[in-house]
Amino acid sequence: MIPYLGVLLTFYFHLTNGFQCAPPLIEGFSPKYCYQIVKEQQVSWFAADYGCRQLGGSLATIDSAVLNALLVGAADEVFPQGTTFWIGYTNVYYPPQWLWNDGQNSSYNNWAP
Repeated sequence: MIPYLGVLLTFYFHLTNGFQCAPPLIEGFSPKYCYQIVKEQQVSWFAADYGCRQLGGSLATIDSAVLNALLVGAADEVFPQGTTFWIGYTNVYYPPQWLWNDGQNSSYNNWAP
């Protein structure tokens, strides 16, 4: 695994409590999630995760092809095709088991475009 990437994309989600997501946030398919594309250079997964938590969110959980397509489409408007980014799926807390940041197993595993 590459520990650092040149430019990467981080998705944040925020609980909106029924409010609409205001730009630059992207509204998800659940009324309680918004996503934000964040451009960073040379950021590790840990730094991206920490940055998300500092903003009151976390790295995105991508649990469906529909959500993946929404976020990839939004990323394509900001980054060149093929840019990689961090999501909230990791094995750092319970190696070798991979889990989402919320402790859930993944039933969807095609996150890359």
